[in-house]
Amino acid sequence: MVIITILILAGILGLVIAYITKPLVNPNEDISLNPNQSSDLLQAEYKLLLNRIRELEQDLTEGKISREDYQDHREKLNDQAADCLQQLDELSVQGK
Repeated sequence: MVIITILILAGILGLVIAYITKPLVNPNEDISLNPNQSSDLLQAEYKLLLNRIRELEQDLTEGKISREDYQDHREKLNDQAADCLQQLDELSVQGK
């Protein structure tokens, strides 16, 4: 009975190891999301960036960061948000 249990556990462990190492063995395999998943992820990222911009503005208002730091961070966040919108536009054009 113990031998059967050990064999079953060894089999399960082998499957787990094979599943985990598959991307390492075959890194060129395309792991792509369908357009709906990509769109949902981009929309979530865009909303997150907007929230980060609001928090940044609040930090400036409360004096937690300097005007210079605010401008640097705001510019980066705006660029990232614009990239998200551009990618969403590209996905909507592809979906038509």
